Amino acid sequence: MKLGMPGMVLRSAATRPATRRFPAEIRPAFAATRGRITMDISKCNFCTLCQLRCPTGAILVNKQEKTWQIDRMRCILCAACVAVCTRKCPTMETGYAPPVSERRESLVRFTQAAAPNPAGEPGRA
Repeated sequence: MKLGMPGMVLRSAATRPATRRFPAEIRPAFAATRGRITMDISKCNFCTLCQLRCPTGAILVNKQEKTWQIDRMRCILCAACVAVCTRKCPTMETGYAPPVSERRESLVRFTQAAAPNPAGEPGRA
């Protein structure tokens, strides 16, 4: 049965829309949703396995500076870094990353604090 334009307008006015009003109504994430990669930098030994396994080159690990960086614009959320890490430092979160308007905002950097020098000797950490 074909309604025609007036029938479609009346039906649309009387029913609820199929879409959500996004900022006001946020859909809850499913359990298996791939939202973003987060990092527990305190467990990381900077072995660079995650960097080597990343198919897009989104991860950059610096052993000397003790930093781990991910470019969220390049990350395809394949979770290869999560699977390869023996210490389970990177994890896949279900929540989405906030939107960004510039490329520099998509770089997320985690830095491990330098270990305190217990003996007070220079050069030993």
